[in-house]
Amino acid sequence: STVVEDQIDSRLSAALAKDFPTASELLGDSDTQSSSEAVYDAAAEMAHVAVSATPDLRPMLLLAADRLVSRWRLPERQKLPSGTEGRMKQLGAIAGAHFVWNSLGDSWTYQHDLLWSAWRAAPASEWGQEAFFLLLANGWDTSGVCHDGTDQFHTVIEQGQKFLASNPSSPLRLPVTYLLAEAYETWWSLSEWSSCSP
Repeated sequence: STVVEDQIDSRLSAALAKDFPTASELLGDSDTQSSSEAVYDAAAEMAHVAVSATPDLRPMLLLAADRLVSRWRLPERQKLPSGTEGRMKQLGAIAGAHFVWNSLGDSWTYQHDLLWSAWRAAPASEWGQEAFFLLLANGWDTSGVCHDGTDQFHTVIEQGQKFLASNPSSPLRLPVTYLLAEAYETWWSLSEWSSCSP
């Protein structure tokens, strides 16, 4: 799924190049070590513009904002500097982006609210389908802590089958089929496990 994610970022980069060159540059090169400030500024701009964007542009802008927020490096401590905490709250106020402290990983986890919004805004659109793929690749649970349980492969199978039935000619058909195969493999592997297994 990393290859597909890189392709999504490349497509977003190309689509944003004219009007949002900074966001385009940040999304276009995943190897670039950009400053946390630059990533935040670009993400906030995308989220802000998405709120008042036309329905055809909103999914793309929300998806771009989500991809950028995902790259925003946060301090690995629960108590945040006031500036960082303020920026978190601002993203929440602008577009409903939320973060939770993951005590198991000692890190802040972005909940991908913008990704869900991109998908819900236009699920059948090109960008909506790409948001769907990213949600499916995350096990249909973006909490980072298995908030919806540890058997999300069932949900991945259900959602993946619905997608394939509704979008038979989608360019994401093969990647979604692969994610479905992984979910079925997980289901099969768990069915073979027993308490007697070493």
